[in-house]
Amino acid sequence: MAALGEGLRAVGADPEVVLRAPEHPFEYPADRVLRPLPALMYGLSAPLRRDVLHFQYGSTWVRHHLDARLAGFLHRTRVVTFHGDDCRLGEVAKELFPARGRVKSNAGDDATRARLAALARLCDAAVVNDFELATYVSPYFPRVYLLPVPVGGPTPPERRPRDPNRPPVIVHAPSDPVAKGTAAVEAAVETVAAHLPLEFRLLRGVPHRRVLAELEDADVVVDQLNSVATGIFALESMRVGLPVCGEFDRSVLAPFQADVPVVAVTAETLADELEALLLDPARRTALGQEGREFVERVHAANRVAAAALQVYAHAREAPPGLYVAEPRGIRAVEAALVERQGLVGSARAPRMTS
Repeated sequence: MAALGEGLRAVGADPEVVLRAPEHPFEYPADRVLRPLPALMYGLSAPLRRDVLHFQYGSTWVRHHLDARLAGFLHRTRVVTFHGDDCRLGEVAKELFPARGRVKSNAGDDATRARLAALARLCDAAVVNDFELATYVSPYFPRVYLLPVPVGGPTPPERRPRDPNRPPVIVHAPSDPVAKGTAAVEAAVETVAAHLPLEFRLLRGVPHRRVLAELEDADVVVDQLNSVATGIFALESMRVGLPVCGEFDRSVLAPFQADVPVVAVTAETLADELEALLLDPARRTALGQEGREFVERVHAANRVAAAALQVYAHAREAPPGLYVAEPRGIRAVEAALVERQGLVGSARAPRMTS
């Protein structure tokens, strides 16, 4: 959200990024961080002062979503972005997305369904960044928008030439080691390290600025396993010109991510792919350049913010459907593309055809 706020300012909007306490351990920036009582006051006053309330992570500022209810009474636009486990259902993941289903339990499904249903009654639309997340939210929200994750901050400089006598550095920064497959990543690195010199850096629970600093010194990044889509860490790594490995299913990615230059791996193939990258500096350089260009073209904060403004203008009056948000406008996702995702024919289909 800090990146989206940055982008919205760049395109002439007046955003305010507000977090509820406690502050995130990764120390992401925000305009305000609210304790419980100020959060109540802020949530009830925001609809009086703001045209759009853009909620995050399946929550609003006030218990029982009183802020969203007031915003609806005042005819404000209300959208909510879902990022992953705030909407992911173990039952659906195991059926449709086996790589994700390996690490996603069904235990919280009832609570997740209740959260989705409550917010769908109060918000005009849901925002997600890939077809996997769209699958979970579409039975509840009549309008769902595919919007890229924004990546903000100063443009990184071109990478400095590497010391050829220094062992290459592999970085992995899991927010959840079990979900991200960290044990398998460590095993693959250990296999490669048995016959190639390298340095492995595992970053856990450190501030975001520390992660970015470590990327400046890296040669290869392993994003995540047990996944069907690429993550924000992959985007941040590509932005500084690094080659990235990760497990994902290209057919699940949104149309704007179709050509993402991430090296697709599994737990079984990661060691071989890492070794190939470490032995091929020219390929690492080429992937790094492709990644920089891709993030700038698709995920730059100002471009995503321009697309978000299109969502805000479109969400309240649009017919039901699944849409792609772009800086120049909104377009419906073709029914044939939805069908290729294996979603047509399920209970989710009626909400997802154009």
